[in-house]
Amino acid sequence: MTQTTTWRSGLVLVVAAVFVVAAACSGAESGSSSGSGSIAPNIGTAPANPTPGGSLVFALAAETTGWSPYQGQWGASAFIVANAVFDPLVAFDGEGVAHPYLAQSVTPNSDFTVWDIGLRPGVTFHNGEKLDAAAVVTNLTAARSSGLTGVAFQDVSSVEATDELHVRVTMQKPFSTFPLLLAGQAGYMAAPAQLADPATSQTHPIGTGPFVFSSWVPDVKVEVVKNPNYWRQGFPRLDAIEFRVLPDSQSRDTTMRAGGLNVMETAEPQTMLAAQARAQAGEGQFYSDVGHETDESVIGLNTAKPPFDDPIARQAVAYAIDQAQLSDVTSGGALPPAWGPLAPTSPAYLSPQEAGVPTTDPERARQLALDYQSAHGQPLEFPVMLPADPSLSNTGQLLQQQLATAGIKADLQLVEQSAMASKVLIGDYQASAFALFSSPTLDRSYSWIASRPPESGLSLNFTRFYDPELTAAMDASRATGDPSARNDDYRTVQRRMGADVQMVFLTRRVRAIASDNQTFGLLDTTFPDGGGPAYAGLYSTPFTASAWIQHS
Repeated sequence: MTQTTTWRSGLVLVVAAVFVVAAACSGAESGSSSGSGSIAPNIGTAPANPTPGGSLVFALAAETTGWSPYQGQWGASAFIVANAVFDPLVAFDGEGVAHPYLAQSVTPNSDFTVWDIGLRPGVTFHNGEKLDAAAVVTNLTAARSSGLTGVAFQDVSSVEATDELHVRVTMQKPFSTFPLLLAGQAGYMAAPAQLADPATSQTHPIGTGPFVFSSWVPDVKVEVVKNPNYWRQGFPRLDAIEFRVLPDSQSRDTTMRAGGLNVMETAEPQTMLAAQARAQAGEGQFYSDVGHETDESVIGLNTAKPPFDDPIARQAVAYAIDQAQLSDVTSGGALPPAWGPLAPTSPAYLSPQEAGVPTTDPERARQLALDYQSAHGQPLEFPVMLPADPSLSNTGQLLQQQLATAGIKADLQLVEQSAMASKVLIGDYQASAFALFSSPTLDRSYSWIASRPPESGLSLNFTRFYDPELTAAMDASRATGDPSARNDDYRTVQRRMGADVQMVFLTRRVRAIASDNQTFGLLDTTFPDGGGPAYAGLYSTPFTASAWIQHS
C-alpha cells in the first residue's frame, strides 16, 4: 500500500523566505494595501461540459531566475509555470495529505529510514527521454548536491535505482515526512538532458508536463504549447498558455478588468478584495487558499548578537506589537493576525495563552525595556530591515509606532531584496522581516527553526537560536507515522517558540487566483489514481492541465 502523509515541501526558496513579509501588507507586490473585509475561499461555477482548444493569458506576480528545479530560485509564480511544464512526483489534496502524482507509489519501511519510489511505465520527457529510475536518481542526486536544495536532503544518505522503475532512498535517521520534499521544488522531474547542459539548464526546461516550453523573454513572458504525448489521457485541454509577468498588482488588476488577461495571481489585499467583489457580482471567478493552512509574516530577531541575545529584549518587542491592529490597518483584516506558526483550524494549534506566547501589553513591554536598559546601561533600540518597497511604508511606520509606545526605538532600514537576503543568511542584522513557511505542517520549517546554526557563516536558521527541546520535538515528529503523535510534537514546538521568542509573528499570508468568466477548470486536476483536486507547490499555484476556455 502507498504511504500517505501530511504534505509540504521541506524545500523553499531561501531568498524569498527573507522578504515575502511584504505579504503583511502587499503580498510582496507593489500597489495599495488598504482594504476592508475578509477573503472568501472559492467563488464561481463552471459549465458541465469542458471544451478543448484555445489559449489563455495567465498573469504572474514575479519573474523567476531560471527553470532548473535545483538552480532556479522558485517562488509562488514559478510553481504556476512549473506545474505546466513539469510534474511533481507527489502532490497534495485539499486536506493537505500527500499522494503519488507523477510517481505511482511512495512507500516507506517500518521505521521510515528507507523509502521506495515506484514509477509509472511509459512516461517520457518532452525530448523523448524515459522517466525511469535512472532519470529520477539523476534528479534527486542533483537535488542533494545543489546549494539551493541540498539542505532539505541532509538526512538522505543514498539514492539508488533498484530496477528500471523503482528508486530506493535511504535515510540517516527516521524521516516519515520525506514525501513532503517530493511535493516541492525538488520533486519536479527534469529531463537528464536539461540538467546535463549548463548553458540551457536554466533557460530551456524539459519536463513530463502537459505543456512543452516554447519561449521565454525574461521579465516579459513564458510561452508553452500543448504536449501531444502527455501521459495523462485527455489532458491538457488548452492548446497554449502565455504566462505574462506583471509585477505591479494594480497594473495586473487593471489589465484583467480591461479584458487583457484570462487569469491572474495576487496576494495584495485590495486587489484580492476587488477581484472577490467582481466574482460575487458574477463578473469573474475567484479562488483563494483561505480555509487551508497558510504561512506567516514575522519579524525575526537575531539572537546571536545584542540586543536580542538577551531574552528580555525579545520579550519586550513581543509584548509591544499589536497583531490585530497590524492586520486591520495594513489589510483591512484581509490578512488575519498571527501569534504562532499554525492557523486556528490546525489540529495541532495552540492559542497564544496555551503556547505561552507574549501578547499585546504595552505597559509590560515598557517595563521590560526599562529592565533591559538597567541591565545593559543603554536603551533598547535597534534597526529593523524591511524590503525597499514603497508599499511597505505603512506597515513599517505602524510597527515603529507600536514599539515607540513601549519606549523602544526601532530604526527602519529599507534594503534591496537580494542584499537583504544576503544579510539575513550571514546573520548581519538585528531584526528583519521574513516569512515562516509552515503550511500546513511545521515540518516545512525544520531548517528555519530546528537546525543548529553555525558559529559563523550562512545559516537557514535566520534567528540563530538553537533550542534542543524544540529540535527533539521536530525530530520526533519525523520519526512517527501517527498524526496524533505528530500533532503532540508540534504542540511542544509551539510552546518552545513561545518561551524562546526568537521571532514575533505578525499576520497570516493569503494568496488568490482570479479569472474571467470564460476560463474554467483551474482547480479540477485530479490525482491520476483517483480523487482530487490535486495541488502542488501551494494551494494557490494550481495545475493547468485541466484548465479550459468556453468558446463563444
